[in-house]
Amino acid sequence: MRTSIVVIPAMLCELVTGFFLLLFPVNQVPIDWAYVNVIMLAGIWMSTFFLQVPCHTKLTTGFNLDTCNRLVSGNWIRTLLWSVRSITLLYLLTNGSQS
Repeated sequence: MRTSIVVIPAMLCELVTGFFLLLFPVNQVPIDWAYVNVIMLAGIWMSTFFLQVPCHTKLTTGFNLDTCNRLVSGNWIRTLLWSVRSITLLYLLTNGSQS
């Protein structure tokens, strides 16, 4: 529950800014990359709600090694998507107008 206090506002901010970039494109960010950005966000949110949240919920009743392993394994999906998204957005926002 304590993690939610930090994670939920950050994910909501990420969602709002992702859709803002799609609806109000910045000149140097091509619209197709704005769509890719939103698709990556959808993957992050789906992974969160369909993989991580159920594992966290199950762990509230007590430790379970299989659940912990599933949580860690499933988190690599979000790690990969967040990393690719961050690198892509950083590139687009710093070099996009030169491409």
